[in-house]
Amino acid sequence: MVKVIKKQLKKITPLRLFYYYILNAKRRIAVTFDQIRAKHWGHQKYNKFIILSTARTGTNYIKSLLNAHENTIAFGEIFRNKKQIGWDFPGYNPKKHFNTFIDSPIKFITKHLFIKYPKEVKAVGFKIFYHHAGDILNNGSVWEFLKNDPSIKIIHIHRQNSLATHLSLRKAFKFDNWKNTEGEKKEIIKIDLDYNDCLKAFNDIDHWAEYANNYFKDHKILNILYEDFSNPTLEVPIDQQLFKFLDLEPTKVASKTFKQGTGKLNEQIINYYELKEKFKHTKFSQFFID
Repeated sequence: MVKVIKKQLKKITPLRLFYYYILNAKRRIAVTFDQIRAKHWGHQKYNKFIILSTARTGTNYIKSLLNAHENTIAFGEIFRNKKQIGWDFPGYNPKKHFNTFIDSPIKFITKHLFIKYPKEVKAVGFKIFYHHAGDILNNGSVWEFLKNDPSIKIIHIHRQNSLATHLSLRKAFKFDNWKNTEGEKKEIIKIDLDYNDCLKAFNDIDHWAEYANNYFKDHKILNILYEDFSNPTLEVPIDQQLFKFLDLEPTKVASKTFKQGTGKLNEQIINYYELKEKFKHTKFSQFFID
């Protein structure tokens, strides 16, 4: 094994790095070939991006499409909570660098996320929801950092029907089912929705989305509709829009996640018509399409 490692390292580094990284038993340094290559011969001239939205708008689908491209690294909801780092990416430990993540999130981003990567990597980014990292409306340190770096590209996902978004979120919490990686149609399950919860969700989503576009007005923004994911009439498919936006070579890819929703809204919401009546004379009546 040592001979194999020596042979690999001779191609990219002096012998001293071999002793420093591999044979230093006292420090027990364990690094992979790619980590060594990235740290010493990597680059940071890739496109940085965030996938911005709220939950249940297809961000996992977008993340999956991006990671299907060989030149992209799309991490998960990094700032999902303060219990662990939401890498959601193979080989990344959610507890490693955790103290830095909690004590100095900006240092975490610059020292452990937007760092040097192998030259093959052309785009690096992560998912972030409006309410993450202290909420975009509060302009916390993470949001301020993202705003003040106009080189960070914004992939902004919208879902036109906020009732569908809210229903999907309530079901995800109720049944603890956040992804569909099998592509199988599931049995329709009906649930009740609270009017006040719906009203708050509709207003929050509207406010967040509008605020976010203005907040990042100095950035390049790609706005994508959830409803277009399965739109066969699109002139440019969603995946190719993403690749063009991030200056990636066009290539055919397939997502590893699928839509979870099955059935019409009035088939999934027990008190659908009661809610429809209450929202009848509001701007949110458009969400109630039988």
